[in-house]
Amino acid sequence: DGRQVPCDVRIGSGPGQATHFRFDKLQTLEEVPADLFAPMKAKPRGTRYLERRTPLVNIRRAPTGHLMIPALVNGKDHGWFLLDTGAATLCISGDVAQSARMKPVGSTRAVGVAGSTKAGFRRARQLAIGPLVMDNPIFLQLDLSFLEPAFGVKIAGICGTEMFHRAIFEIDLAENELVIHETLEDDDLVWRPLSFLGRIPAMTATYEGDRTGLFRFDSGSAKVLEFDADTVEEFGLIEKRKVHETQVGGVGGSRSADEGELAWVEFAGHRTSAPLVTFSRSGPTAKRAPSTDGVFGLGIIPGMAIVFDYGDERYAVR
Repeated sequence: DGRQVPCDVRIGSGPGQATHFRFDKLQTLEEVPADLFAPMKAKPRGTRYLERRTPLVNIRRAPTGHLMIPALVNGKDHGWFLLDTGAATLCISGDVAQSARMKPVGSTRAVGVAGSTKAGFRRARQLAIGPLVMDNPIFLQLDLSFLEPAFGVKIAGICGTEMFHRAIFEIDLAENELVIHETLEDDDLVWRPLSFLGRIPAMTATYEGDRTGLFRFDSGSAKVLEFDADTVEEFGLIEKRKVHETQVGGVGGSRSADEGELAWVEFAGHRTSAPLVTFSRSGPTAKRAPSTDGVFGLGIIPGMAIVFDYGDERYAVR
């Protein structure tokens, strides 16, 4: 119909990463189905919820403040799993993948807070966390041994986005419990909209200077807040502010950043005064998603509980 459409598109998304689209056919619809762009709320295939099991899963806090939960891979306990909303998928350590005889199914590059590293995919027969059972899940295999000196225990893997899409998860930092709900009706909860950027949940907040921004939420971080480098530069956030150098670590190693006191930040109706926050420095990993001001860690909700309902794109804080 005289329209120009790109037939071959390659989108770079990080070091060594790209998504390639090739279009072979274009068709104009006479009528657009009403549900064409509706959210897909069905749980991923291979999801089972066993009601006879308790929905409560005990959380172990690492000395760093990170959250660890027990899980069974192919019916066996291989060590602790990090509970990490900042991980885009499930991850498994190489020795556990070998011990559990998980099948290799491909490779990619994993991008973290300080760079990227080559990683392979592995498929398990089953992953069980409390009442939630995932059949034939695919894991990203990573070397997680660098976490063990800081955490003091063996880290078998990471439970990320792939898990959170399969139920409603309540992370209770006061009781150190994870409550896994198949469904949840609770009149006391105030639900707020949840966005997703690069498979990571994101929500709005207001902070010093009465600025409102969108922030990714990373339960794999014990920090209150880390500002993206371009946000720091745009608003001059470290100008005339007393800061000191700190390190931000994760997949790919660590990088330098600045740390200092923010006047206040308000999130989900709760205001925190004078929190110690991190200000990213310019670099290839200092901004990990478009259109955000930064990333929240667990420090933004100390002693509270946060409820994630990925399927209905909402969250609540108790």
